[in-house]
Amino acid sequence: MKLDLAADHTIYRSSEGKRLPSVTTCLKVLAKHSLLKWYATEERKGVLACLKEGFPLPEGPFAERKRDHAANLGTIVHARIEGFLKADPLDLDGLDPEMHAQSEAGYMRFVDWWISNGFSVVESEKVMVHEDFPHMAFGGTADIIALDREGRYTLIDIKTSNKSRYWPYPEVYAQVAAYAMMYEYETTANIDRIVVVRVGKDEKDDLQVVEVDAHKRDWGYRLFRSAYYCHMALKELQD
Repeated sequence: MKLDLAADHTIYRSSEGKRLPSVTTCLKVLAKHSLLKWYATEERKGVLACLKEGFPLPEGPFAERKRDHAANLGTIVHARIEGFLKADPLDLDGLDPEMHAQSEAGYMRFVDWWISNGFSVVESEKVMVHEDFPHMAFGGTADIIALDREGRYTLIDIKTSNKSRYWPYPEVYAQVAAYAMMYEYETTANIDRIVVVRVGKDEKDDLQVVEVDAHKRDWGYRLFRSAYYCHMALKELQD
């Protein structure tokens, strides 16, 4: 399979062609205090390094350059996992060899975990749209729908974020709860399990697996629903 890191994000539309917000777009309204601290720290480190070495300051923010690199690396990890599940390995043509090499650790952590748990894939990168006008309408893409050893439908979400004592963040629960609801809305299947797998990017990182119980799934969806209405209210006010 081919990967274009410059490709546009998936656009979700209603049955009537109306553009819909994505789950992740709605969740951007949630405050992320740790992200603000990280951003400020990266800017300070970058400026001090340039002053020490006598280098001119770059045009863009240091934090955004690091963020974009991390995002691209995470995209490659996801693409390699998708290729593994579809038996269609990622084509290296056009990819940065160094970045591809950096993706190996997270990719292999996932493959080992997947095989050892005996999952079988049902859907990979499942694009979904939920339409419930005039109440809620949005889209999203679930990483994996699988069957576990007991034949239970399992939604698996892959994260490549760095290790943190605060992980999983509240928006993670909101995201996967929304995806589970969407899949059940579109199909006759019930999502019996939700598993979030943080594979990371660093070679020295550790795999983190979190099973989302019914309580967190319920409150995660409530959080998503609140974020959705907040996003729509802000959009209406801005328009």
